Amino acid sequence: MENVNQIKSGFIDYLKTKYKDKETQDKIDSYGPELSIFIYNSAFQKYLKENGYEDDSIFEQSIDDMKDTLVSDEFQSSQEGDAEMDSDNLILSTLTNLFNQDKDLFAAINTNLDDTIDIDEMTGFLDFVDEMMQAEPDEYENTFDGIAKSIQNIKRIDGESSVEGILDSIYNSDEALEYLDIDGDGELNDIEKELFESFVQGDKEELTAEDLKKALEEIENGTFKYDIKLPDDALPVDEIQGSTAFESTPSTENIAARQTSNPSQNLTSTGRTYNGGTPSSTPVQTTPDNINDMNLSQLKTEQAKRQENVDNAKNDVDNTASEIDEVKNNEYAEAKEAYDEAVKNDENLDKELKAKRDDNLKSIETTTDEISSLNSQIAQTETELGNANNKLDSDNKNLSALESALSSLNNAEDEESVAEQKAALQEQINTLKNDTIPNDEQERERLEQLLNGGGESDGLKSQLETKEQELKELQEARDDIEAQIEKKGNEATKQALKDFQDVEKKLDDLNSKFPDLQKALSTAQTELTEVNELIAEKEADNTEKENSYYDGNLPSELVSALDSKLGNGFCAKLEEVAKNINCDAVDLLGMMQSESGVNPKSYNKNGGATGLIQFMPSTARSLGTSTEELLNMSAIEQLDYVEKYYTNWTGGSGQRLEAGDLYTLCFLPSFLDREVLCSSSDSKTSKYYGPNSGLDLNKDGQITKDELSQRVQNKYQEVLKEYGLA
Repeated sequence: MENVNQIKSGFIDYLKTKYKDKETQDKIDSYGPELSIFIYNSAFQKYLKENGYEDDSIFEQSIDDMKDTLVSDEFQSSQEGDAEMDSDNLILSTLTNLFNQDKDLFAAINTNLDDTIDIDEMTGFLDFVDEMMQAEPDEYENTFDGIAKSIQNIKRIDGESSVEGILDSIYNSDEALEYLDIDGDGELNDIEKELFESFVQGDKEELTAEDLKKALEEIENGTFKYDIKLPDDALPVDEIQGSTAFESTPSTENIAARQTSNPSQNLTSTGRTYNGGTPSSTPVQTTPDNINDMNLSQLKTEQAKRQENVDNAKNDVDNTASEIDEVKNNEYAEAKEAYDEAVKNDENLDKELKAKRDDNLKSIETTTDEISSLNSQIAQTETELGNANNKLDSDNKNLSALESALSSLNNAEDEESVAEQKAALQEQINTLKNDTIPNDEQERERLEQLLNGGGESDGLKSQLETKEQELKELQEARDDIEAQIEKKGNEATKQALKDFQDVEKKLDDLNSKFPDLQKALSTAQTELTEVNELIAEKEADNTEKENSYYDGNLPSELVSALDSKLGNGFCAKLEEVAKNINCDAVDLLGMMQSESGVNPKSYNKNGGATGLIQFMPSTARSLGTSTEELLNMSAIEQLDYVEKYYTNWTGGSGQRLEAGDLYTLCFLPSFLDREVLCSSSDSKTSKYYGPNSGLDLNKDGQITKDELSQRVQNKYQEVLKEYGLA
C-alpha cells in the first residue's frame, strides 16, 4: 500500500477533478489534505473504495490528525491576538461563532456549564458528527452537511424537550413526512398533524414530550408503527364525569372527526404553536377541485368567470369570422382578379395551361370550403359527445347511489316504516334503467357513428380525410401548374401570382384556426350551462330551507329550561356568542347537541375529546387552556372557548356561518369552502368518509355540507323534543 501522504496527495487531485471551478480548487489548495479530508470526508471514503483501499484506518487516521491539530498548542496559540485565520482552524472558528450565537446549541454543547465552549467540548461534538456520518457515509456530501444534521439532532433532543419543540422537529423532518403525509401532497396539513397527535396520545389525557420523543426516535429509525384507523370498539362518548345535563350520546363520526382535525391552531412559518392567541391571518382554505365542491357564493364567482370565458371565446370567433370575410371579399378577391387578368393577357402562356389553372383553382376553393365545414361539424359533434358521455356517467352514478340506498332500506328492521321510501327509490331506479340510461347510450352511439362512421356510412372524420387527400392532390397539381407559369409567364404574371399566393396563405391561416375557436366557444358555453344549473338547484334548495326551517330564535320555554339545567344566563351567553361568530343561536345549540348533548362534562376516553363541542387536548392547548380545566368549567364559561374556537378558524373575518359551516369546522375544518366534503370514491378523502359514513344521509357515497346542515337541524329538534316543545 502507498504511504498515507501519497494517499492524501492523491485525494487532493481527486477533489480537483470533481470540483473543476477555480474558486473551489484554490480553497482545496489552501485547506491542505487534513482539512480537505475532514470537510469532504464522504468523498474521501468513496475515493478510498474506488482505489481499492478497503482498510478505512487511513480515514480514521486523517480525522485524528485534524483533531490533533485543533487541540495542539500551536493551534490554540494561533487563536490569541489578531492572527490571520488559517485553513486548519476554519471549522472550529466557524462552529464556535455559530454556537455562541445560538443559546440552544450553546447549552447543548456546553457540557461543563461554564461561560465558553472549550476545545474538549468542541472535539466531543465533532466525534458525534463523525460517528453519525460513518454510520451513513452516502448521506452527506461533506462534513458541513453532517454538522448541520447533528445540530438539528441536538436542538431536537438535547435542547428544550417541550411538546411544542418536538412537534416542530417532527413536522419539519423528511422522515416524518413519509409516515404522516397521507394525501401525498408533499407537506403536512392540519388534519394530518392532528391525526398523528391523536394517535401518539392514545388513551392518555394529554400529549406528552416522552411519547413524542419515542415516536420521533422510531420515525428516524424507520420502525414507527402508524395505524390511523379507529379501533372497532371506539366509544362515541364515554363515562361522563360529574353531573350530566343530557343523556343524548353523540355518534361515532364526531369522534373520528376530531381525530382528523385541529381547527384552532395558530399558524406560523414553521408549523404550529400551542400558546393560544388569535391567528395573525385567516387560515387558508382549500380551493374546491370542481364545481360540485363549491358553495353558492363560490358558484356565482365561478359563473362570472365562465361568462367572461364565453364572452371572450365568442369575441374570438366573431372577430376571426369577420377577418376571414374581410380578407376573402377584399384582399383575396382583388389579388385573384389581378392574377386572373394577368394570366388571361399573358401571350407567353398557352390556352391549355390557362384552362387547367382555372379549373384547379375552382376545385381548390370548393374543397377548402368543404373541409372548413367538416371541421366545424366535427368540433361541434365532439363537444356533444363529451356532454353525452358525462351525462351517461352521471346517470350511472345516480343509479348506483339509488341502488345502494335501496339496499340499506331493505335491511331495515321495520319494513313498513320505509315502504314508501323504497317504492320511490325503486321507481327512480326503474326510470334510470329502462328509459334514461338507454337513451343516453343511444345518443352516445349516434354521435360516435356520426363522427367515426359505421355500417355502410362514412363518418365525419373519414369524410374529412378524403377531402384532405383530395386537397393534397389538387395542391400538388397546382404546384406543377404554377411552376410552369413562373417559368413561361411574363413579369406581370409572375408578380400577380406571388401577390395572390401571399393573400391566400393569410386566408388559409385564418381558416385553419377557426374550428378550434368554435370548439373553445362550445366548451365554454357548456361549462357555463353546468354552473348555471347548479346555482339554480342550490337557490331552490335555499328557498325551500328558508320556508321550512326555524326563524333562528330560541323559544322562551327552551331558554327557561336550558338556564335551569346549565346555569342562569346560559342562553343569553349562547346568543351573544352566536352573534359574535355570525351564526344562528339555534344552529349553535344544534351543533352542541350533536357533539356532546349540550353537556359541558361530556368526556371521551378514546382521544380525550371534552366539553360542549368536544375539544381535543391539542385544541384546548391552542386555545390557552386544557381539557382538565374545561371539565371544571361551567357551560357558560366553556362558551368563551367555543367562541374562540370558531373565531380562530374564521380569523375574525365575520363571515356568516350556516349550520353546515359550524359542523364542517368541527369535522373537516380545512374544507370549509367545499360543498362535497369527502367521498368513498375519492382517494384523497375516502379516509374521512369510512368512519363517518353515518353522516351520508342519502347514501350516495358522499358527505356534503347540506347533509351536515340537516344533521344540525335534526339535533336542534332533539333538544326541543327533550323539553316537550316539538
